[in-house]
Amino acid sequence: MVALAWNSWRTVALVALITSCGGAPHGDSETMRAPTPTPTPDAAPPSVVAPAGDPYGDGLEVAGTLGRMDPDAVTPVVAAAFDDLVGCWQRATAQVRWLAGDVELKVRVDRAGRVVRAHIAVSDLGSWPTERCLLTRIRELTFPRPEGGAEGEFVFPLEFPAQGRVLTLPAPRAARELAQPIGALAACAGGPDRARVTVYVGPGGAVLSAGFAADGGEAPSDGWLECAHARALAWQLEDPLGTVTKLSAAWVRP
Repeated sequence: MVALAWNSWRTVALVALITSCGGAPHGDSETMRAPTPTPTPDAAPPSVVAPAGDPYGDGLEVAGTLGRMDPDAVTPVVAAAFDDLVGCWQRATAQVRWLAGDVELKVRVDRAGRVVRAHIAVSDLGSWPTERCLLTRIRELTFPRPEGGAEGEFVFPLEFPAQGRVLTLPAPRAARELAQPIGALAACAGGPDRARVTVYVGPGGAVLSAGFAADGGEAPSDGWLECAHARALAWQLEDPLGTVTKLSAAWVRP
């Protein structure tokens, strides 16, 4: 089941909830069974960027002189595209059913509400095809005009639960194992200063899926992401010996 969970008048969390046998949430240790498919009003909310100084006093994130995006107006646009966004993930799980994680999209719109930039700000999903599909759909949307006549910006999270058992390696071990292969991403043109790389490893050490996020830095170009994805799928990592492992580490441009 897929559910849209409402948090408050100014936030909405999009949470994909499914029923599965042996499913599991993602985490830093071996996963357990998937949670009961119910709405989660306490899920991490999206935030809408407000003008400097937070003149409306609503506690929204402050960023420069951007126009204010009214959350009550943004929410219906995102909600209308919810099935398409979840469909991006569902199609990917038909090939790699272990895909799970949190994705945060950051969107900038012009004065008319048209999307001028959108990128994956945070993600440990480990699926560039899914992330690319999410971005494609978001870039097609038109949002309300920002208040104040300037461009507006907002972020919102998507949470995708696991459908199978996967072992997420601790960050230090993942960083050690990915240290050598991840360096090859520098050969991809147009790369950002840094990025977060997440991969799933299956039998024989083959990379089954890979995904990327800005990780607090500049947005990676789609060209760099396509190149990085192709290179990551060619990596040969440590054989997980009968299980599927999930590794995530930061890549920093040399």
